[in-house]
Amino acid sequence: MVIPRRGGKELLLGILSCWPIVYLFLSLFLLFTLLDAVFDNEEDLSGFAKALGTVLIYLFYPTAILMLSLIFNFIFYYIFRGNRVPQDSKILWTVLLITINIFALPVFWYSYIWDNKNIGGG
Repeated sequence: MVIPRRGGKELLLGILSCWPIVYLFLSLFLLFTLLDAVFDNEEDLSGFAKALGTVLIYLFYPTAILMLSLIFNFIFYYIFRGNRVPQDSKILWTVLLITINIFALPVFWYSYIWDNKNIGGG
C-alpha cells in the first residue's frame, strides 16, 4: 500500500478542522474550573479564578471566534470555488457545516481535502 505524500497545508487545515471540538471540551473544562473556584470561595475570588476568568473572557473566546470565522470562510470558499466537491453535494455540505458545524468540519476535511480519491478521476 502506497501512502501518497501530502503537504503541510492539508495537515494544518486538518488540525484547524479538529480544533473546534478540542476547543469545546477545553472551554467546558475551564468554565467548570472557574465556576468551582467561584462557589468554593464565597467571600472573594482567589487570584487563580480571577486570572482564569480574565484569560477566558479577553483572550480565549475572541481568539476562538476569530479562528472559527476564518476556518469557515475558507471552507465555504473551498466548497464553492474548488473543483473537488461535486456540484450536487455543495448545498448539502453547506447546510451540514452551518447546522452541525464543528462535527461536520473534520468529516469534510477528511473527505475532500485529505483523501485524494475524490480528485478528478480517482
